[in-house]
Amino acid sequence: MKTITQKDRQISSLRLRLRKAEEVGQTKEKELEENNKKVERLERTVNTLQRQLAQIRGNYAKQTQEMAAELQAARTHNLRRKGPIGLLHAASDQAVHDKPVEAVHPQVADQQGSTQERLKSVSWADKPVPTHVLPATTSYTSGSNQMKFIEQGVGYFGSCRLFKNAIGDWTKVTTTDCGCDLYEYSNSDVRWISCDRTVEINYFGIVGATVITLIKGCRIRYFNNGQIELYRLSGEISQFDPVTLRRTETMLRSDSSKYVEIFDPTGCFIRIEGTNRTSHNFDERSSYRGHPSDRHVYNHSNSEPEWIEPEYNARRCPDGSLKIKFANIMVCCIGVEDVGYVKHTTRLENGSERKRMCVEWGHVARARQRQIEARKCQELVAHNATM
Repeated sequence: MKTITQKDRQISSLRLRLRKAEEVGQTKEKELEENNKKVERLERTVNTLQRQLAQIRGNYAKQTQEMAAELQAARTHNLRRKGPIGLLHAASDQAVHDKPVEAVHPQVADQQGSTQERLKSVSWADKPVPTHVLPATTSYTSGSNQMKFIEQGVGYFGSCRLFKNAIGDWTKVTTTDCGCDLYEYSNSDVRWISCDRTVEINYFGIVGATVITLIKGCRIRYFNNGQIELYRLSGEISQFDPVTLRRTETMLRSDSSKYVEIFDPTGCFIRIEGTNRTSHNFDERSSYRGHPSDRHVYNHSNSEPEWIEPEYNARRCPDGSLKIKFANIMVCCIGVEDVGYVKHTTRLENGSERKRMCVEWGHVARARQRQIEARKCQELVAHNATM
């Protein structure tokens, strides 16, 4: 039999092992807490980087649009433009004729000499013109980047004209049945202008961004990852982060001072005014912006905001898409599927709403374009075979 002394030694050994196990457990708990803190810091860093990346993408989309306009305006001397196209007023005819094209292409100026009739080309901002406006034969000597008219026909959305240059780039200009203008480019970009010239949409296929601009200067950006940004002339900004499902509102007081509200999907929001931070709960309506008094955000859920503005209503849907309703236009962007479309809406006497498709863009439109081109090739081959 074991003596009492042996049992005491065993108990003492077990206590020592237990004490060591507790110390190891405490050490592991401390390491776990530190790791959790590191993970939280990394998550905050990742969220910040994602927001910065989205901002960079938006700035890149804007700069690309502006640079394309400036470069094309500098390259071409377009006499077909008779009135304002897009949301900006066109320069007067005298200013167009006085523009020093020779400074951009001196070799073209030497070749043209005193020619009164300038050669015509298409720019990204041009509006389609009747066929009789173009000369019967058109030649281009100003470089391979100049577009020239190829053919005219009826496309999927209306009558269209196709322009190409020597290096294979093309631009298809379509006037829809409702009077809107659609520009499709070989790099997958799309530009749409409403018939009343109050709304303009630019879709950048490579970047995955859609920029919607109103004639009053308001701008809405939507990225295919679900990020939403709303910019107002007053400097107020609304942003929605699809990763954290947080909505950030930059608000403006009557004395022009600004404060920030950050809305969390848990139903709480933090208001930051200078160095003061206060936490509150938000209801169905929040972010009242003063004049007019109906400017606010309606929360269908904690992660489904709808921005109510005098010019439009913009709602984030549960699937991450964005629907924008103007007076007689509805725009929908589905980033996950890379699909966007515009519909014209008409309010009927019985209170219902009639919707009519105008244009669409994204991978569905590109797939349809490839099908049309393949069908044209087949028809051309069949026609040549019968000759």
